[in-house]
Amino acid sequence: MKVNLYDMVVDNDRIPYLKGSGRVSAGKRRIYTKPNQIAKLLRKCFKADQLLEEYIWLICFDTTMQCVGIFEISHGSCNQSILHIPQVLQRTLLSGASVIVLGHNHPSGIVIPSNEDIQMTRRLWIASNILDITLLDHIIVSGANKKEYCSLREIKAEIFEIREGNNRIKEIEEGF
Repeated sequence: MKVNLYDMVVDNDRIPYLKGSGRVSAGKRRIYTKPNQIAKLLRKCFKADQLLEEYIWLICFDTTMQCVGIFEISHGSCNQSILHIPQVLQRTLLSGASVIVLGHNHPSGIVIPSNEDIQMTRRLWIASNILDITLLDHIIVSGANKKEYCSLREIKAEIFEIREGNNRIKEIEEGF
């Protein structure tokens, strides 16, 4: 299957739109539902396990879990990368996706999520949930040519839970 890569650009009136920046082969699989499949996709398409700096990718899916596009959201340093949630949601909406997965690499080879990874995932989950977009998972792929990965949904399921009462609004205001 070929997956479209997109860049976000603006026209002369500063209206954003998606511009195809290429296609990559993602193998024979057409539907991605498991963390190991997403990790494999990141390694195959971007050599995420070989990069020396952190990258963050947004993988967009339609309602049948077929990949409709992948975006490079951020390219950082050897131990951090910045994620801006409005950028993620803008690309999600323009691609027509209803399900998203965030992926990034840890060049150190250690796939344990940082506190920042956990907090950022929760903030993105809250924001996407408001827009009725499903943040399915956040996958961390190891560097140093290792085949390890970490699914935040598997190890920190509470990130992806709805909390009762006004706590959700309070979380948004306080940044979780």
